[in-house]
Amino acid sequence: MNNFVPATDQVEISIPDEVEELFNVRRDGLPEVIAINEGLLSFPHHSIFPWYLCITLEAQYLIDNGMPSPRESELLFEMVDELSLVVMGGRTMSGSVNALFLARSTWNGKRELYYYVHDPKVVHGKLQQALNSKTWHREWSYRMEFDKEWEKATYIFQVFPQASGLSS
Repeated sequence: MNNFVPATDQVEISIPDEVEELFNVRRDGLPEVIAINEGLLSFPHHSIFPWYLCITLEAQYLIDNGMPSPRESELLFEMVDELSLVVMGGRTMSGSVNALFLARSTWNGKRELYYYVHDPKVVHGKLQQALNSKTWHREWSYRMEFDKEWEKATYIFQVFPQASGLSS
């Protein structure tokens, strides 16, 4: 567990360790491979991380059902690693964790990364720097929305019962 001290309240909370669980599910009739941070399933402090962030990477070389080819998937994972460092490397003004990893999804020609964020300005600035810092191998974009109740995470958390314990 990591400790987080919000800059305004000075209340210490425990951040659960990242525990990824991988699922093969279907969304809109297409296969989806989704890795979910199980540690956030029971995280009670949604109001401290009220900003939903989705980063979308566009795959170019696809095989069956909109899934990336093995080489394409490898390239996307390299980008995911780099972008994850950008998002997760940011800190609050008090030096605490600023973002929580929620999930990573591959579906319909895209790889998406989902996070919840404390201070959106920190992440926005770092992502803008990343967008402008180099020529990326694939197009990517992001959007951030205020979602204090974590309603955007509903689909992701519903994957657990949908999978009926059949994780891979």
